[in-house]
Formats: sequence, C-alpha cells, structure tokens
Amino acid sequence: MSKIIYFFLLLAVIFSSCTKKAWVKLDIDEANSCIYEFEQHDSLCKLYSDKKLIYNVEIAISIAEVYLFDKFGKNRIINERPYKINIVNDCWVIEGNYDKEANEKTGSFVIVINSTDGRVIGLAHYK
Repeated sequence: MSKIIYFFLLLAVIFSSCTKKAWVKLDIDEANSCIYEFEQHDSLCKLYSDKKLIYNVEIAISIAEVYLFDKFGKNRIINERPYKINIVNDCWVIEGNYDKEANEKTGSFVIVINSTDGRVIGLAHYK
C-alpha cells in the first residue's frame, strides 16, 4: 500500500515540476520600484519614445486579436480573415473582412490602435 502512495506522490511531483506558469504576480514593491525608475530616469523612457511600439503589421494584428478574441470570440474573429489593415496618422486601422455573400449578415469588426504607444483608440463590431 505504501508503494502505491509513494508512486502517486512521485507522479504529483513530476507533473507539478513539468508545468510552468506563464506568469506570476509581481510584488507591489517591485512594481512600484520599476515605475519609480522610469519616472526618475528620462533616458530609460526615451529608449522607446522615439520609436513606434507597433511598427509592423504582424504586431498590430497580434495586439488586435488579443482584444478582439476576448471581446467577440476567437472563432467569430478568425472567420473574418483576411483582415483589411492600413496605418493612417500613426494609427493602425484593422477591419474584419465582411462576407457579402453569406446568408446571414454577421457584420465585421473594426479596431484602431495607436502605433506609438499601443493604446486602443476604438473597438466595435458592426452588423
């Protein structure tokens, strides 16, 4: 009986050590320290201030999909591929591909993301 218990304990240890979390919560003091460092040292902030955070289509789509999948559902958004995308006045404008031939009018999404700082300017799904 004890061999069975040891076996299951060993399995539990193996499986728990093999699964790695994608993230852990950052200590509040450490987070505040990071914020303080950026606020106190303009040179650290300037590293990215002259560059766009979202500088290509792939990054723009990846960021857009995070919000779109969460808000409207992954399958619904994937069905609107290929997306229509362009950059205008430092903003990525991404629209879903509306299928006019579909029997049911499902509409399409639109999301506008600031390329400089990554802010979502607008997000909607039209019918």
